[in-house]
Amino acid sequence: VTFHPGKIYMKGALGVLLKRCSHINLNGRKIKLNSKKREEIFAAQASFAERGLRVLAFAYSESSLDEMVFVGLVGMKDPVRKGVKKAISICHNAGIRVIMITGDHLGTAKAVAQEVGIKGKAIEGSKLDDFTDAEFKKVVKEYSVFARVSPHHKLRILSTLQDLGEVVAMTGDGVNDALALKKADVGVAMSIK
Repeated sequence: VTFHPGKIYMKGALGVLLKRCSHINLNGRKIKLNSKKREEIFAAQASFAERGLRVLAFAYSESSLDEMVFVGLVGMKDPVRKGVKKAISICHNAGIRVIMITGDHLGTAKAVAQEVGIKGKAIEGSKLDDFTDAEFKKVVKEYSVFARVSPHHKLRILSTLQDLGEVVAMTGDGVNDALALKKADVGVAMSIK
């Protein structure tokens, strides 16, 4: 959220941002945001995500964070680094299971996983909180893609794998990965380089 004299600007995940929007800017006109338009916006996000795009939503307001005006979506391609697909193939051939744990939208995560050769079921982080420890162990065994996860989800997935007797290597590139990287048997902190 950015505040400027007379305006509030917001960008972020569509699901969070759209809850604060009461209107939409359509062709320069501010109109009431109805359920049909909300469905169209979510469908557009899903279309972007299925193509492997990261999606950011944008809105503004002149008065309140709870009466935002939805402006639009931006889909950005975050290209897979050169050599990732080959590295995953080498891991699979060596008997190493590769799991993707990401904050990205489920559709984006599935598209990227397919692109790099990670096969298996995918699940959203919000569903992980509903599982008992026994159910969670089953999920960790069956799923290869975990999307829209929080730092505590990453840590729970990692701890569960270790409880199952697995040796776990974890990569991460942000502060939200620090706890999981520290707890992993092998932690690999990555940067732009």
